[in-house]
Amino acid sequence: MEEKNIYDFPSGDKFKGYFKKFGRIVFLVVLLVIAAVVVFGSFYTIEEQEKAVVTTFGKAKTVGTAGLHFKIPLIQRVQKVDTTIQGFPIGFDQMNDGFIETESMMITRDFNFVNVDFFVEYKVSDPVRWLYASDQPVTILKNIA
Repeated sequence: MEEKNIYDFPSGDKFKGYFKKFGRIVFLVVLLVIAAVVVFGSFYTIEEQEKAVVTTFGKAKTVGTAGLHFKIPLIQRVQKVDTTIQGFPIGFDQMNDGFIETESMMITRDFNFVNVDFFVEYKVSDPVRWLYASDQPVTILKNIA
């Protein structure tokens, strides 16, 4: 009588059967992961105070408004832009309640120096230009003000 060792690795047809089952399981897991990426990466939500720029292969195609939307995953990308009224101070520091001398000092037409502080408010009206016309739009707006 031949003793069977439980630590023997299956051979022959049994081994091929195990390999086929393992291959099917791996294939199903990969298929489920791909399906999950497609399903969860296809939908996006835009809030009421936002607009979204949808880019296809890096080129801006559409601007989406509030609601639930569909995109093609891995091909299209969505960038959300806040369209509420935003702002920044010029001439004073909100955290420390102090003046910023380099920003607040201005010269008048009759060559007098004046210490001025104010608050600039802006609202993004064109999200595509906001995202792609400049790298630092807030800095440019601050320099203009």
